[in-house]
Amino acid sequence: DGAEGMLAVARKNAAACGLSDRIEFRQSRSPIPGQVTLPQADIVISSSAIEYMDSVPDALAFARSLLKKHGTLIFSMSNRASISRKLVRAVHGVTGRPEYIKYLQHFVTLADLEQYLEVGGFTPVEFSYFGGADRFNRFLAPLLSPSRANNMILIAARPRE
Repeated sequence: DGAEGMLAVARKNAAACGLSDRIEFRQSRSPIPGQVTLPQADIVISSSAIEYMDSVPDALAFARSLLKKHGTLIFSMSNRASISRKLVRAVHGVTGRPEYIKYLQHFVTLADLEQYLEVGGFTPVEFSYFGGADRFNRFLAPLLSPSRANNMILIAARPRE
C-alpha cells in the first residue's frame, strides 16, 4: 500500500488473526519505482485500490501499460452517489471510524468514471453497481435506484484502438 497508516491497520488486523508471521507488508505507490518489467496481460484486475491512489488517471495509465492490445481492465471504486457511502463518511467525520475512510482519496460517480476512461484511452465495456455484502445496502436495494443503494461501481474497459 502507499499509505503507512493503511499498512498499520493491516498489520494490526493480521496480528489479531495470528497471521503476522506469514504476511509481509510493503509500502510503495503505483507505478512502483524501479520495478521489474512485467509481462503484459489479457486481464488486469484492481479491486478497491484505485480510489486510494493519488491520481486516477495515473493509476489507469499504469494499468493500461500492463494490458495487451485487446486486454480488459476490471476495477472497482467507491460510489459517491451511494447512501451508505455518504452515511459512512458522515460517521467518519464525527468519530474517525472506520479508519480506512481517511485514506480514500476518490469517491466517484459513473459519469466521473466514464470521463476518466475517456481521458485514459479506454472504452467502457460494462459496468455494474454492487454492495450486497453489506446488510444496509441489501436493505436499501429494493427501495432505491442501484446507484443510490450500492456502495461500489464495478467497471470493465478495454484500451481504445
